[in-house]
Amino acid sequence: MFGQSSRAVIGVVVALLVATLACNLTKDDSTGDSVLSSSNTPPTVAIRNNPTVGAVGQPLTIEVEAVDPTGQGVTRIELKVNDRTVDQKSSPDPNGTTPLVVNLTWTPVRIGNVSMQVVAWRGSVASVPATMALTVGSTLPTGTAASSGSGTILTPVAPTLGPCRARVDTDALNFRSIPDASSPDYIIDRFALNEEPLVLGRLGDNSWYQVRDTTSTQIGWVSAGYVTLLGSCASVPVQSPPATATPAPTNTPAPSASPAPADLVALPIGGAVVVNLDASGTATEDYSLQIQNIGASNSGAFQVQIVLPGGSEIIQDVTNLVPGGTLNVAQAAYQSITFTAPGTQQISIFVDLNNSVAESNEANNIAQLDITVNPAPETTTE
Repeated sequence: MFGQSSRAVIGVVVALLVATLACNLTKDDSTGDSVLSSSNTPPTVAIRNNPTVGAVGQPLTIEVEAVDPTGQGVTRIELKVNDRTVDQKSSPDPNGTTPLVVNLTWTPVRIGNVSMQVVAWRGSVASVPATMALTVGSTLPTGTAASSGSGTILTPVAPTLGPCRARVDTDALNFRSIPDASSPDYIIDRFALNEEPLVLGRLGDNSWYQVRDTTSTQIGWVSAGYVTLLGSCASVPVQSPPATATPAPTNTPAPSASPAPADLVALPIGGAVVVNLDASGTATEDYSLQIQNIGASNSGAFQVQIVLPGGSEIIQDVTNLVPGGTLNVAQAAYQSITFTAPGTQQISIFVDLNNSVAESNEANNIAQLDITVNPAPETTTE
């Protein structure tokens, strides 16, 4: 049998257990229910790349990952420079995402040293900032290389060449059949961070972009707040959003047959894929640049963009291409290109640059050729 001393010890133990449990419970003001205090644990945030230098006027992109240990989800991430917010990205899911991975961008405007902080939020709960110091100069130091990993800088200058693309700035971005975020039924896929679908059109207020997935060739819409435009985007046309589905009328007579639409194709680029520089450090080669309409209808007017090694662009206006017609879009019978530096270089053709033609297949408008340029032979002296 237990004595009085034993019962006293048991009473003390029970009291301590009750007190401990009470300390581990807090009150949730929104529901009135008791929840574990771990729900107040803040998110954590980390900078994936480590930029240390920047240049005035050159956009600097920071890749960031935030995690919510409670599992509720990170709702937004913001970038501060000297305690002033310069960019922020929200989660595509209003309830939050974990992990949330985003690109944040800032363009320096003056030379000097700055302090940068990245803060993740779950509603009104903020993370401990991830910090870094950055030295801004008038230009990037000689030899500074762009890097998407742990290098000194990530995407210092947004590319302005090539077809218009929408770089995805948040992981798992919803790809929708119509520009409407009101229902998950419109989601047809999701884009990963840093994917670059081709931009085909936009809404008049630039709030949504119509894009084509370069992998699946699906066409849909992404919200402008989660992407950065790259390439030649000055002439992106305004597109009317597709109407939502409506019930088909009964006893509707079948429409009469109409010709299949045009289908513009960038044909494979013909020419040398290995070039050897001569003793003078130059080499010249000719390349065949052609397009074709393999569809069943006239194309009507459109533009062709050619990007040559070194980044120079040629824009060709085409008034029409008949079914089965082939067109040489080089400056002459062949495009003559002079190489002066070793390395890998590229020629590309983009047909229907502004998506002016309704085609049966939008996935065959690009042709690219990578060219390996070997250095000049070393000269020896006796």
